[in-house]
Amino acid sequence: MPALTGFTLAAGLGYLGAYLGMRRFYALAAFVAAVGILMYWMPIGDFLGASLVIAAAGAWMLIAGSVTLYHYLQHTQIEA
Repeated sequence: MPALTGFTLAAGLGYLGAYLGMRRFYALAAFVAAVGILMYWMPIGDFLGASLVIAAAGAWMLIAGSVTLYHYLQHTQIEA
């Protein structure tokens, strides 16, 4: 189940990256797929593994979005 969850999220994020043209979604898709495979091989339950895949995806999206916002605010001037 964790691998299926990881690959499903990765496919959706890959599509979103292609649709929006944002490379960070490709990196997120690869990360989520890798975490899904890792959770599949770990000796934990399916529910906990799938939950950890979703949590890792959310944490990565929060970090990547924060870094992107920080860089945007640093390179954008406000007109007075």
